[in-house]
Amino acid sequence: CNNDQTIFVDDGAATCVVDECQSSPCGGDQTCKDLNKSPSSQNDYTCECTNGVTATGRVAVCIFDECSETPCGDDTHQTCTDPNTAANIRNDYICKCNDVDRERVNGPATCFADECSQSPCGADQSCVDPVKGFDSLHNFECTCGSGRSSIGGMASCAAVTSSQLDECVAIPCGSGQHCIDVDYVDGGTYVCTCFSNGAITTGKSAICEGSAATSEINECTVSSTHTACGPKTEQKCTDDNLTTKDDYVCSCVSDSGITSVGSPAQGCVAASNETTPPTGSDDETLPTEIIIVIVASIVTVVLIGVGIAVWKCKQPQPVNEAAPGSVVV
Repeated sequence: CNNDQTIFVDDGAATCVVDECQSSPCGGDQTCKDLNKSPSSQNDYTCECTNGVTATGRVAVCIFDECSETPCGDDTHQTCTDPNTAANIRNDYICKCNDVDRERVNGPATCFADECSQSPCGADQSCVDPVKGFDSLHNFECTCGSGRSSIGGMASCAAVTSSQLDECVAIPCGSGQHCIDVDYVDGGTYVCTCFSNGAITTGKSAICEGSAATSEINECTVSSTHTACGPKTEQKCTDDNLTTKDDYVCSCVSDSGITSVGSPAQGCVAASNETTPPTGSDDETLPTEIIIVIVASIVTVVLIGVGIAVWKCKQPQPVNEAAPGSVVV
């Protein structure tokens, strides 16, 4: 065997082997292992780092910082950190936004938010987000075709006459809340919604403190002509508990005793401005057709009487004969 080979004798036959690790190909910081020392098996030694990273036939790369490849993109707004730089641990780097508390593992973080991308204004209104960032939320503006707009929520696009009032103009909800007027009637029908916890109230500012959304909303409020129960001419709506949903009570305007909870009452009819006396009373109103016949009959009798009187006036008057001895003047 050559000088770099080891001789093993088995039953009188010499076997030459090669231990590639004898030349220290892995350096001083890595462990070298050559599991197959056959002269025909070359470059199959293994270099192993102290952190477990291995490589075959070459020196292992023990440390690799994934952030060196700038995986977060624009480092002006994001910072990259690799918590485990072992070369065999990949895809654990973290991209963290510099201006807002947002981060992402194994990919760039989203440090800017265009609130209009979620279509908060609906299909019939335009949306503009002047400041796109997670530190500047609820500042998008919804605008109707008529030009009416609202900040932080959908605008009310209903036509407003000169006699109507948009109660939200006075900013009754305060800061941190969105205001929308349901029907433009000056009666506390505007609705306030908290940006922070989603709490909703009708006719007053909502309570936005805390994580739980405590809403107070009058479910009866729909418009100046309708309630949750339907047309105001047919049904009355009452909501005694503003914090509970679907507990409003519908009752017929006609006081028929028909009621329903959480939905319109069945069988109600529109109230009439005319008062109909009870059947069988002394003030029972005659049908219009009978009244017309009676009036026509009276007129006919009067006309006949007038005609007879005129006829009599036109008849010649009888001449009175003078009595004997009288003088006729």
